[in-house]
Amino acid sequence: MKLWLAAVAAAALAVAVHADDIGKKVNDPVSNKPVTVAKDTPSVAVNGTRLYFADAKSREAFLKTPEAFLKTPLECPVRGIKGKADKTKRIVVNDELVYFCCAGCSMGFQKEPNNYVSKLIDPVSTKEFNLASDSPKVQYKGSWYFFESDENKATFEKDP
Repeated sequence: MKLWLAAVAAAALAVAVHADDIGKKVNDPVSNKPVTVAKDTPSVAVNGTRLYFADAKSREAFLKTPEAFLKTPLECPVRGIKGKADKTKRIVVNDELVYFCCAGCSMGFQKEPNNYVSKLIDPVSTKEFNLASDSPKVQYKGSWYFFESDENKATFEKDP
């Protein structure tokens, strides 16, 4: 199973700014340019941390090869072990990149994601919801999508 399709991810990964981050000053991980986070600042979440970019072009460059720009060790959400980002140990969940320490953790996460993630953004309604063991889900082009309702899942399946 392919865990990542760069062309799809570059177009699909959502831009979502957390209200608490507005006004925060960060560095773009690609260009290293300073960025003051605004409502429309391009971003992507990696293991629960939101990264912000100076512009859409920088974000697209990141999504093509995120491992080239992720220099800080990432903590596996299953075992808590820190390690280098490895594309063979990542999945995409509701347009967020999730890296693991090993393939076994990836499998465990996919079986019971609600044990490791409490909240997600529904890709249809764009509302945050609490992930439950019985949340509707679908796998599409190597990415996992979870929904707050069966209706949103059906809407997604009609036009992903």
